[in-house]
Amino acid sequence: MLILLLFIIWLIPIAAFLLRYVLCSELVTRIQKGNRLYQIFAVICIVGIVAWGGVKPNMSMDSNSIDEIGSVRASSTINSIIENTAHTTQSELTNSNASLGLGRAGFSEEEIATGFVLTGVSTNEHRSFAIPANGVAYEPWLKYGASDDFFIREQDTPIISHSTNAYNKSRIYSQGAVQFGQSLMMNVLDVVLGIPPTNNWREVESPMLWYLVDRKSTIFTWQDVLLNRISEANISFQVKIKNNGDIISHYDSRAVEFIKAGAIGFDISVLNNNVKNLAYNNTCSTTNHTCASIYNFSSNGVVNVSHLCEIIKECEGELSLYWTNISNLDHTLADEDNDGLSNFEEICIYKTDCYNADTDGDNRSDLVEIQNGYSAVNADENSDGIPDGVDADEWASHPLWCTNNTPSIIISLNTPIPAGSSASLMLNDLTILLSETNSWSLTLPQGELVNVRLQ
Repeated sequence: MLILLLFIIWLIPIAAFLLRYVLCSELVTRIQKGNRLYQIFAVICIVGIVAWGGVKPNMSMDSNSIDEIGSVRASSTINSIIENTAHTTQSELTNSNASLGLGRAGFSEEEIATGFVLTGVSTNEHRSFAIPANGVAYEPWLKYGASDDFFIREQDTPIISHSTNAYNKSRIYSQGAVQFGQSLMMNVLDVVLGIPPTNNWREVESPMLWYLVDRKSTIFTWQDVLLNRISEANISFQVKIKNNGDIISHYDSRAVEFIKAGAIGFDISVLNNNVKNLAYNNTCSTTNHTCASIYNFSSNGVVNVSHLCEIIKECEGELSLYWTNISNLDHTLADEDNDGLSNFEEICIYKTDCYNADTDGDNRSDLVEIQNGYSAVNADENSDGIPDGVDADEWASHPLWCTNNTPSIIISLNTPIPAGSSASLMLNDLTILLSETNSWSLTLPQGELVNVRLQ
């Protein structure tokens, strides 16, 4: 305090000299001739005035106040509402998303940061984890084995597309993980594992890491690897990485039993830039859920929410997890296709296309079908070959159909569309559903442009 006072006293002559040119000379003269106490008081007043004038008025507004263009800013209160919407009914989700106007409603911050959300689970579906004829086993691990190792694999085409990045190179770890670039990693089953060399194989099991690349995906499989490096504890699991960035992981029944037991530390998650999006680990319990929530839209129009640990507990065989890539979503938009359903609802609940207002192409929007109890992913629920949202007579009499023996074009489907998938061909306002092998004869108007779209 004394030092500060001495500094102010020392500053008085300099301040007075400068103020002579700024303030009236009479005021400055009085300050100079006054006693020390008067001078100190005067300088403190001047400094206070300068400091007060330098403080800007508080421009911050209440978090729910309206700005100049009339939009409501998000607040911590709204953020808490957003988090809660992930566990509400369909109608509540729709209402809250519409009122908030925020695209990230429903998605957790971890899902947004990693670009993935767990959208589906299937159980008790048997599959073979044995290496196929076109699969490739990683030779060094066949020869020398692996306990805490990795190898790098690079290919000409992208293994995965994520956000603005396309990764041609991946790092595969013996302990159940695949890494892309410096920051993105999929922990398929991150646990202590061992892969013994071929010389140590027993007659039944063939422990190895094999991979397969086809036109649509890249598959990595840990076959009969040793859990916790125990010779009698063989498990198998697999990750299928689709070119569009979606990921499917499969676990055999022995791996499922290990996951259910939870005695050894493990992790099923996606990481990106040190942010972990956890699906399940051994710390999860029915009283302390750390696992993902799974949404299911039933045929009677009810949205059911289950915890992954509950599903795993009831699983009696193999397990499959379905991750959807949301890294390219614009999270400032609540509804990418403006069909009245939020991105979260379309991706996580109804499994519709959030970029297409009419996912199944039957001329009825996804929202209309869901509100009226129809399927938004089946364009022909009555199997009459006509899109559900089209009048049958108008469709049959459409002018593009050939009514004579000289069609200008014949469209043929030579290979059936896989079960569970849908496709439609649109020529102007005529929609042709594609399912079984078939041919369609059309007469195209001469000199006119026909818009053709396949979805």
